[in-house]
Amino acid sequence: MALIRVTPVPENEEDRLEALRAYGIVHTGPEAAFTDLASLASEICEAPIAAVSFVDESRQWFKAALGLYVLETPRDSSFCAHAIAHDGIFSVHDARQDPRFSTNSSVVGDPGIRFYAGAPLVTPAGFKVGTLCVLDTVPRALTGLQRRALRVLAAQVVTRLELRLSKRELARHEADIRARTDSRIRLQRQKQDLVSLVVHDLKNPIAVILPNTGFVLDHARLTEEEREALCDIERSARAMHGMVMNLLDISRSEAGTLSPAWATVRLKDLLEEVRRTARRRAEERGQKLVVSSSLANDCVRADADLLRRVLENLIDNSLKYAAKTKGTIRIEASSTPDGIVDLAVCDNGAGVPAAYRERIFERYAQLDPDTAKHARSSRGLGLTFCRLAVEAHGGTIWAEDRAPTGSAFRMRLPIGLLELRGATANGDPSNDIALRVVRSVAPGGTRDVTSTRPSAMPAQLGHSRGVP
Repeated sequence: MALIRVTPVPENEEDRLEALRAYGIVHTGPEAAFTDLASLASEICEAPIAAVSFVDESRQWFKAALGLYVLETPRDSSFCAHAIAHDGIFSVHDARQDPRFSTNSSVVGDPGIRFYAGAPLVTPAGFKVGTLCVLDTVPRALTGLQRRALRVLAAQVVTRLELRLSKRELARHEADIRARTDSRIRLQRQKQDLVSLVVHDLKNPIAVILPNTGFVLDHARLTEEEREALCDIERSARAMHGMVMNLLDISRSEAGTLSPAWATVRLKDLLEEVRRTARRRAEERGQKLVVSSSLANDCVRADADLLRRVLENLIDNSLKYAAKTKGTIRIEASSTPDGIVDLAVCDNGAGVPAAYRERIFERYAQLDPDTAKHARSSRGLGLTFCRLAVEAHGGTIWAEDRAPTGSAFRMRLPIGLLELRGATANGDPSNDIALRVVRSVAPGGTRDVTSTRPSAMPAQLGHSRGVP
């Protein structure tokens, strides 16, 4: 396929070569898709030779070839270099009679080419990067049907090129995503390790401060100034403890590890424990803390520690924004027959504007300064933790106004009601307690379950973590 004339060069040659390089096709191994298209072109056009050819700066290179036994030829001796300089199918009926090819080595020698027809491979951007060509050793021409088929098959070659390019780019994109994901995972682990270290170092001294300040406040004879100072210490230590635990659980949630330690919990006992723990803080603010429960029964499947801390965070929020006059903070609990438990913490403090009721559960959310003067806002992690802990139980939490004044933070938890049936004369559970799920709507789905628990469980209900 040699030329005796100067091979034409397309006007957009540099851009055309860049488009060819973008496909990354030259010097790749055989691929069945391209070989099949060359074979189909050979059969339809009744030609013994067919090829998928790409033309770069100095050569034509065959991705697929039938009846040819070379991988490439010089560009200045190729028929295809002429084909990419023309629109439509480029044909040579008898190469011996064409002065451009009459002395070509592939015409005067093996394989004795006489006929050539090449359909350019035109990219979506309009660049001709190569051809799908058919050749014969006798002078001839293509029929109209064969010309149309050659154009269609050439378009299919380009489609395969584009698909191949897309797959390469997708693989590269996936590799980039994996690399970024691995980097984020490493950073998350480092962050988690750092948070765990900080939490561990802070929890231990706080764990000593809180019970000892409580003991002194309850038992020691103190002056008013001493009591006030000790109360300040207790409040600060409790606030720090809450922030440390919230930080730890939010970090766990980001890492996908905030999972409830499901156990059987006596909800009424848990509510009373929360009330008793927060009572002194409420009294210091002139607030009365009461529990109002209409639970049909009070045993649920939940994480007692997470629920306790949710309620403590909401009570602290209410105390922070409680009215300066004396008032009441209510912890309400109710249930539905299908196992839905509703909990709420209600107060008479500043309300939450409707436009901000979703935002206050976001991390470090703040109201605009003018609104914040007259309504409660959130600058910490307490409400963020509450939402994460409630959602970990499969529930929802929201804020609403409480007429005529105040706010209510309500939770709806599909944690299932458990009915205790058992054994002693005075009605208390004893040996072999059957815990029957009245109707569980927990995240795993809705189902009825009957199981038996050992006799040691009653003393642990509401206080143990990790009970299966």
